[in-house]
Amino acid sequence: MVIENKEMNSGEIIACLGLSFDEDKVEIGTFCIEPSRQNKGLGKKLLSTAEKFVQVYNSNGLCCTKI
Repeated sequence: MVIENKEMNSGEIIACLGLSFDEDKVEIGTFCIEPSRQNKGLGKKLLSTAEKFVQVYNSNGLCCTKI
């Protein structure tokens, strides 16, 4: 999942979240927000969208391992 910069219509990616699907769960692999765009709610929006996406696929959960 990506969020692009539509202000400039440049296609610049300003946020991304990678999901890995397993039999019974979905894992967040990559989750990043461009530093100048942090603390503006993009992370919450991206996580919320990921949760809704996972629910559509009837997964038992969404997990993330901190590294």
